[in-house]
Amino acid sequence: MPEPQRKRRRAKRTADVEYDRSADTVSPRPRDDDQFVVFDDDAAPPLSDLESLEDERPPHYGS
Repeated sequence: MPEPQRKRRRAKRTADVEYDRSADTVSPRPRDDDQFVVFDDDAAPPLSDLESLEDERPPHYGS
């Protein structure tokens, strides 16, 4: 019968430094999904999600 293993002691080192953790949290801000820049006045309006998926569908996929 094997001997039960002893719990190992672990060293815990705490830093004396105060780190800036502001980048670790999520801050609410508006999404850029609906914002777009028009470079060409004759350009077509942006496609909806469904239209863009159908536009990218390969021709051999079916209709």
